[in-house]
Amino acid sequence: MQRKNNSIRANAMPKVLIIDDDPDWRRLCEVVLGIHEIEVKQCAEPNLALDLVEQLMPDLIVLDVNMVHMDGFQLLWHLNNGATTAHIPVIMMSTRAKAMDVAWAQRLGAIRYIVKNRELPAVVEDLDRLAAEMLGGEPSAPSGDATDAFSGADRQAAVQTSEAGP
Repeated sequence: MQRKNNSIRANAMPKVLIIDDDPDWRRLCEVVLGIHEIEVKQCAEPNLALDLVEQLMPDLIVLDVNMVHMDGFQLLWHLNNGATTAHIPVIMMSTRAKAMDVAWAQRLGAIRYIVKNRELPAVVEDLDRLAAEMLGGEPSAPSGDATDAFSGADRQAAVQTSEAGP
């Protein structure tokens, strides 16, 4: 499998595909990333997402875990095993915040895991920081308590849970 990164094509507007069955979360992502002039496309149906990914070839995918017809973990597996999609970095975004969920997402190839069920400013800050990282700049919002779920103690807990098994 190719190594994933969040570098963006030179001289092109970055493109992010949001796959989430909740229109409010899709809209929030669109607004925050749009501030950074990132082109945002949306998909509400995970069973249509694979075809859409191949059509759009986004620079990044933000993927919800809890969806009907196919959950985000299943879709992530398909994306990471697709010949034309395995190189696209995926960030999982979910209300599921257990260390086992974070570890499973990481094991399946997600580069980050954003927990939705926190104070809204913390989620917005995570999205803002993500956009800044994609563009190689600084976040527009001040940094606060929101942390990347794949860093520090949270990552260590996720790895330990993963190694212990289900």
